[in-house]
Parts: sequence; structure tokens; C-alpha cells
Amino acid sequence: MATVKSGKGVIFGAGGPVGAVTTTALKDHYTLRCTDAMSIDRIVAEERRQSDTAPLPELLEAPHERAVVDVTDYQQVRDACEGMDAAINLTVLRSVLDKAFAVNTVGAYNVAKAAADAGLKRLIHTGPFHSRMSHPADYWQDHQIPDDVPLHPGDDLYALSKYLGGHITRIFAEERGLEV
Repeated sequence: MATVKSGKGVIFGAGGPVGAVTTTALKDHYTLRCTDAMSIDRIVAEERRQSDTAPLPELLEAPHERAVVDVTDYQQVRDACEGMDAAINLTVLRSVLDKAFAVNTVGAYNVAKAAADAGLKRLIHTGPFHSRMSHPADYWQDHQIPDDVPLHPGDDLYALSKYLGGHITRIFAEERGLEV
């Protein structure tokens, strides 16, 4: 967390594989509040991996915390941001139409708004770079694509919902001074 050299951070989606790796990387440098839609204790106990080789999260002890947080519920997200210096949004849902939109887009809105409302210094929002999605609107056949190429999520729900979540986060950065 570049501008937050120490302090407290909340991780949304800490129960997934990226969350597991992120938690391990940050645990010695920050006090973490690790959250997921399902209890992290349950994820570990039931070995609920996203794939056969995906890592499971560590069950960090105090001063770290674990909490169940549904990112589609603004108040839960706001409560999780309380007392934090930074937030990391690693949440994602790909397969179920309405739930994917709720997590990837509404969840991104809730995390960005809660981070700004709580006065957090920094927000890290994750998502794919949608320039090569293998559909007619992308750059699949192009070579040497520059970093500033406009994103083209096409008509894929996951791509669209994460694309919108990224734009929402950018707007909060511009309008509310949140470093993203």
C-alpha cells in the first residue's frame, strides 16, 4: 500500500486466492481486518478453494481481525472500514448474473464510498485489464497494445461488471480525493 507505510488495512475478499496471498504478504507490515462474504474460518476448515491448487487464507491471530462482510451491504462495508487507514477490494463473482453485478459493481461502489466516507487514505481496487477478451470489440488480433488503450469489456457480464466497478472507483478518486 504505497502511501500507507504502516497502520491498519481492511481486505475485502480475503478468503479467495488473491486475498490469501495478499494477506500473507502484508501481515508483518500492517494490522489487517480480513473480510469475506463467508467466514474465513469456515473457508479454511472446509478447504473451500476456488481451484485445486488455489491457496487457502491464513487464520491470522490478534492484533489482526477476521469478519464476515457482504460488500453489497453498504453498512457492513462502512463498519469494516472504521478505524482503517487503507482498503483493498479483491472481491469478485463471475458466474451468477445478478449476484455478479451486485458484487463486482455495487460492491465496488460500496467499498469506494465507505472508504471515502471513513476518511481512508488509500484504496486498492482489483480487476482485469479488458483489452484482450476474445470478442469483436477487443484488440485480440492487435500487437503492441499501449497501456493507455481504451478498455473494451464487450458483452461479457464479468468483464462489464468489473469494468463498471473500476470506473466507479476512479470517480471516487477524482471527486472525493481518495488515492486509488
